[in-house]
Amino acid sequence: MNVSDIVAPDFVYRDADTPVSELSGLFEDPALEGVVVTRDGVYRGVVTRRDLLTSHHPPNEKAGSLARSVPTVTPTEDVREVARLLVEGETRLLPVLRDGTTAGSPRIDDLAGVVTTRGVLELVEPYLDVLEVRHVDSEDLVTVAPGSTLGEALNAFRTHHVTHLPVIDDGDEGRELVGILSVHDVVGLTTRAVEQPRGGDVGEASAGQPAGGRGERRGERERALDLPVRDVMTAPVGTTTPTATLSAAVAEMLERNASSLVVVAGETSEAPPSEDETSEPSRAGDGTSSPGEPVGIVTTTDALLALTWTVEGHRGVQVVGTAYLDDASYDDVVALVDDLAGKYGEMTVLEAKVHLHEHDESLRGTPLLLARVRLYTDRGHFIASGEGFGASAALNAAKDVLERELRDAKTHGRSKKHPDPERLRAAYGW
Repeated sequence: MNVSDIVAPDFVYRDADTPVSELSGLFEDPALEGVVVTRDGVYRGVVTRRDLLTSHHPPNEKAGSLARSVPTVTPTEDVREVARLLVEGETRLLPVLRDGTTAGSPRIDDLAGVVTTRGVLELVEPYLDVLEVRHVDSEDLVTVAPGSTLGEALNAFRTHHVTHLPVIDDGDEGRELVGILSVHDVVGLTTRAVEQPRGGDVGEASAGQPAGGRGERRGERERALDLPVRDVMTAPVGTTTPTATLSAAVAEMLERNASSLVVVAGETSEAPPSEDETSEPSRAGDGTSSPGEPVGIVTTTDALLALTWTVEGHRGVQVVGTAYLDDASYDDVVALVDDLAGKYGEMTVLEAKVHLHEHDESLRGTPLLLARVRLYTDRGHFIASGEGFGASAALNAAKDVLERELRDAKTHGRSKKHPDPERLRAAYGW
């Protein structure tokens, strides 16, 4: 199945000299997946909401400094390859070349349109009814409390490299899901002016300066950062259960124009395990979670990842942020995972996810990177992070932490149970 039917000919593009403040205004439209950036009419990259969260961006910063180069595709590109490129490029859209155009440095007129995450999911949603949410969701929740400030939430987005924060109230009767905060809710904070405008008091204009008081913008931003999360979170929250079909979860996200659903524990009698999964108790009935309690999150990215699996076996190692593999390659990452599995011969790695995230700090031109590695194994779910200047240093730091976790056999959740080959054949029978 190719993506020719979901190419969107109308897309937003801006020149590289466009100020970030204008980009921030564009992203007030929740349906906007990203902005294509050009320079002198030549394609240079894309900017998404997540890019605006990397650090504080002055309103007059240029779009070109944020644009990331993501691959272009053709209308005949296989949908599963497009899904892989979307995930690994950490982007919500890919430019699509017109027939007969070479990849090189295409001009804006060479683009037939864009293909988006939403478009891909609308295309494949009917085929996902044989998969369940528990096959793809993430169990290591990063949450905030209703009384946390927006500044604390913004730091959590950046530190953990996530785009959604479930808001959890830890009361006497257990953990209650009361809302969710997304990058859409806070992206405007990263582009507000920090420096005080020069001029007179509020409402007065000094010679050669516009009206506006000293400290006016700063006060506005500081007040926003001090707001409690409960004042800006989205409620009620879209939820699903571990045994709901992935098709139903994707349809719910599309209906809500949302990019995530919080996974809550269901009743113990919700669904019996299938024949190939009798050895693993469900999260709803393992005695650790009460019905309705948050146990994970499923995102549009998780659904895209499912499209990269194969009937013969899942694509063993998923790397998100491949642009940061400066002094390492994808094969080096695979070798690292194989080395970990080899040291513990009785452990089978079902899936590995590696996320690379760049910090602002650098050393002699080499950026400080955060590497987060998740291993889903038949012995449990292991997660570790490490930092270093360059991909190799960051990955090795994470590997050292993982080795300690594996020696101590500290699982951070149940092993992810993937569907059998027959289910995958049914899912990808297009």
